[in-house]
Amino acid sequence: MEKKQTSRLELAVKWIKENKNDLILAVSFFLIAVISFGLGRLSIIMGPKEPLGMEYSIKTDEYTNTDKNDEIRGTGVLNTGGVIIGNYVGSKNSDKYHLPDCPGALRIKEENKIWFSSIQEAESLGYTPAGNCDGI
Repeated sequence: MEKKQTSRLELAVKWIKENKNDLILAVSFFLIAVISFGLGRLSIIMGPKEPLGMEYSIKTDEYTNTDKNDEIRGTGVLNTGGVIIGNYVGSKNSDKYHLPDCPGALRIKEENKIWFSSIQEAESLGYTPAGNCDGI
């Protein structure tokens, strides 16, 4: 009887050696499925998170050339929530424009910010450069 068990064990070992690659593939799929399920459950337990946003400032020394016949129209854009949407920023309560990372621009309340895509746009609306902002 002992010899029969040994032969079954030997057969099992032989089968495992012959099918080693298939077994590794099956175990890998199983582990990936278990880990994915666990991460899904964990995300439900942890609850919803606040969406990520990106804020960045743009510094540019490029100026666009316009013909004398070209009309420059100001299309200032009111800020919609803390995201930089232009190259220059001004306040509804002031006549100065700043680069987005200048000290004066950082003190403007978000709801009072007006964004400009160019210096010409800001100046066409009556804004002048801020004195404390280098680079304008």
